[in-house]
Amino acid sequence: PLSNTIINNSVSVQIVSYTVTPTSSPLGCAGTPQTVTVSINPLPTMTNPNSATICSGGAVGLAFTSNNASTYTWVGTNNPNTTGVSITNQTGNTLSDVIINITAVVQTVIYTVTPTSSPGGCVGSPQTLTVTVNPGPMMTSPASAAICNGGTVSIPLTSNFPSPYTWIAADNLNTTGESTTLQSG
Repeated sequence: PLSNTIINNSVSVQIVSYTVTPTSSPLGCAGTPQTVTVSINPLPTMTNPNSATICSGGAVGLAFTSNNASTYTWVGTNNPNTTGVSITNQTGNTLSDVIINITAVVQTVIYTVTPTSSPGGCVGSPQTLTVTVNPGPMMTSPASAAICNGGTVSIPLTSNFPSPYTWIAADNLNTTGESTTLQSG
């Protein structure tokens, strides 16, 4: 059999042409030569970043890229301190998981992304992608207060991380003085 291991060192399809001549055995008569053409499709190599950082509740939104036209499969590893991670094989050109960090510490999720060239269907080497999921601040200040009519509301706003705050009150037609426009501080 014609047997060669051929490496394509480029990012485009390469052609190798063989001239094959049969010779009868045991008579030793040469037959008509035939040209055999072999197309060597390149393997895709991932070119996108191998890490991303998001805030809890944010979409990863990382578009996959490679050195030639490709489709992609990807899967995340299960991190029990997060939700929204695709832990079964997915296909697409963008990692769009919306990940929620359910703790107060930074979490990481590891994805494995595998490119497949198109056309050609050659499977490239998988790339590991690390997504850092920063926790969101959680309010630690009281959720309610009581004041007398005409009194001033003074609730110290606190959270598990130093944070600026915004607030807005729902309009109560029987009261005045509440902040019905967005405030910050």
